[in-house]
Amino acid sequence: MLILAVLIPYFLFVTGALPEASRIHSSYLLSQEIPACRYELVHDEETQSAEWLKEHVEEDSLIYTADIHGRNRLTSQGKISPRLTDGRSFFARQEIPGYVYLSYNNVVNDKLVVEHEFYDMSEYLDEFTGKKRIYNNGGSQVYK
Repeated sequence: MLILAVLIPYFLFVTGALPEASRIHSSYLLSQEIPACRYELVHDEETQSAEWLKEHVEEDSLIYTADIHGRNRLTSQGKISPRLTDGRSFFARQEIPGYVYLSYNNVVNDKLVVEHEFYDMSEYLDEFTGKKRIYNNGGSQVYK
């Protein structure tokens, strides 16, 4: 009994269950209350749009993302080479001649994340001038 009395609380602390139950959010896996979870978790819509883009993008076309997290989605979920993606030009307001991929955080939460700072996507609407939405699944979008 003594061993169980020591091991059970130990396992509860090690797994993060006890801090989570006491509303001390420390685990990405157990909580969506941590701000980073809003942009680091991968949603099904992002996976679907990254896979769609991989199939439909013109060969060797550069794909721009609103932030580095969108770029990571294209690489991990769409298996698109990092050399064919650009996650910095959008935020820097540089010319974007190719495709634009917007992740769940950009579309649903209307946020752009650069170095853990949140910016409103509404401030970047001028980046879409002359572009047409070619894919939309409610949680991710692609423009050209």
